[in-house]
Amino acid sequence: MSYAGFRIGQFTSPLTASTTNSLLQDADPALHTVLAYYQAVLSTHMGARFDAEVARAGLPDLSGRISMLAIPYDPLPFLTQAQLTPPFLALFVISERPSEKTRNWYHLEETWKLQWVLPPLGPAQYLQLYPFLRAVGKVILDRTEQGWDPTYQSGALVFNVAGIEEIKISEARYGSLQSLNTELFFPTVEMDLTVFERRMEAPGVENLTEIGGTISVADAQGSEDLIEFQEELT
Repeated sequence: MSYAGFRIGQFTSPLTASTTNSLLQDADPALHTVLAYYQAVLSTHMGARFDAEVARAGLPDLSGRISMLAIPYDPLPFLTQAQLTPPFLALFVISERPSEKTRNWYHLEETWKLQWVLPPLGPAQYLQLYPFLRAVGKVILDRTEQGWDPTYQSGALVFNVAGIEEIKISEARYGSLQSLNTELFFPTVEMDLTVFERRMEAPGVENLTEIGGTISVADAQGSEDLIEFQEELT
C-alpha cells in the first residue's frame, strides 16, 4: 500500500503527463462534470423556447446558443463583447476549506458560483428576454436537487460520477454584471452553491476486509483460557 498519491473526490494525484483528457477534467473533475451537466440541461429544458424568443426580439444570431459557451472561470475580467460573447454559462470555484477532519479523512467544503449571462439588451429586448433568468434559476435548482436528468447520459447520477458527496443551491440573485472596461450591463442570474468533496482511499490501497485476534484470560487458579475471534467486514 502506497500513500505517495491521494484522492479527493474523483481528483487523483499525481496527475499524469497524458493530455488525452482536458486539464480541467483531470485537475477538477467535479467542476468539469457539473458544468457539462448544467450546460446540457439548460439546452434540453429551455433551448427551443430560447431560440424562438431571440428571433422575435430581433437577435437571430443568438439562436442555438443558450448554453453553447460554458466556461469554468470568473467571466468578469473578460466581459466585453469582443472577448467573451454572451450568452454563456459560467461555473467556477470561489473558496474552499477543510472540515470534519479526523486523522486520515477530511471534507472540502467549497463555495461555487454559477452565472448565466445575456448580452446587453435594449429596453424592449430586456422586457422580452428577462424571464429566461428566472427559468434558468428554476432549471438549475431542480436538476441539482434531483441529481440526474433522463436525457443526460442515460440518467446517470451525475454527482456520484463527479465524486461529490453533497451539493446544494444556497441562493439565487437576479440582476446584471457590468463590464470592468465599458458602460455595458449584462443581464445575469447568479447562484451560490455549497459543495462537499471527501478525501478518498489512496490509489492502490487494500481495503480492510477482516480482523482477528486472540485473548488470553487467566482464572483465579492461574489457568489460562485462549479465546480466538475473527470478524469479516462488509
